[in-house]
Amino acid sequence: MSKTLQQEIANGITQKFKDAVVKKIDKDNYLDIHIPAISDKIGTHFTFTTTRNGIKLSVYSKDDVLCEQFLENSLELEPANRGIRLKNNPTYETVKEAIEGALFFIGELIESKKVPALKKVVPKKGVPQKAVPKNKESKTKKLSQEIAKSIKKNNKNNDFRIQIEGAGSEMKYDILKNKEYKDFLNFKKINEIDNEEDAWIEFINEEKNKEFWDYNGLADFTGILLDELKISVFDKSNDLIFSSSYWGIDEETREDYIEENSINDSEVKGKYIYPKKDNLVVFRSFEDFQFEFNILDVPKFKIEDFGIIRVSSDEIGFGKDYGDYCIGIIYKGESYRPTDFPPQNYKNYEINFECS
Repeated sequence: MSKTLQQEIANGITQKFKDAVVKKIDKDNYLDIHIPAISDKIGTHFTFTTTRNGIKLSVYSKDDVLCEQFLENSLELEPANRGIRLKNNPTYETVKEAIEGALFFIGELIESKKVPALKKVVPKKGVPQKAVPKNKESKTKKLSQEIAKSIKKNNKNNDFRIQIEGAGSEMKYDILKNKEYKDFLNFKKINEIDNEEDAWIEFINEEKNKEFWDYNGLADFTGILLDELKISVFDKSNDLIFSSSYWGIDEETREDYIEENSINDSEVKGKYIYPKKDNLVVFRSFEDFQFEFNILDVPKFKIEDFGIIRVSSDEIGFGKDYGDYCIGIIYKGESYRPTDFPPQNYKNYEINFECS
């Protein structure tokens, strides 16, 4: 019997690291492997994200000290949502390329661990310390060189356009009552359909006279994955005046300004109810999005006025974690949300059932 793509990757990694533990495989798009050489904490794991568009690599870790150590000691790494990834977040087309990329990535992590992280000095009690200026305006001078160069000093036009783009999903959640779920399983069995997604599509079309993506009574949203988010700003003449990935923006600016300006729509999108007695069906598409927003009568683009509208799939109250998404932007306190969505012509998608 031939191996699945995730099984081939797992086999390649466990051959190199005999003590590696495969935590999750062939359940969704995420292959999770715990590699003790990276960290002995079981919660830290190496993730292969496998989609029809390619394979991406990342390390998930809640150990902030370890992540800081990795980033301080390697120029090949950058922060990712809840962890670390390779710089520029490369996509690999084949299993062989993905394994080679992973071995390079893991090698960087192991080498980075050999150099201890810088310890923060805690002042002793009774020793006077120099006052730290609280004026946030002074912090803008600490923007990374990459971002500082990308903002043109002569940007004096009154209007500009902010573009966000990247890989993302349309997420739809709904509840299946126990009887309805049993009807579905019975339909699948009678029609001898092995694939659950195919069975669901036929069941919805024939038994419910609906499209398979129309089950969204609990929640739905469309957004760009934060790990894939690219932000570009153009002036009235369509000249590029700013460009960066979300995680490419320096940490101080991101935390002191962008996060402060941002809002979390998770509570609005979800109902904080996990269906203990019923069953959850989740539809997720895999698409590339590009949305544009015109900012009018504002003298100059400033990164410290920018924010995002975020939805965290693990905070909307039910189901598993599919990642954090950007569903719109904030500029100078005003919300901008996409209105022009692509047609519902789903080519790449998955359907998951989470049953009680």
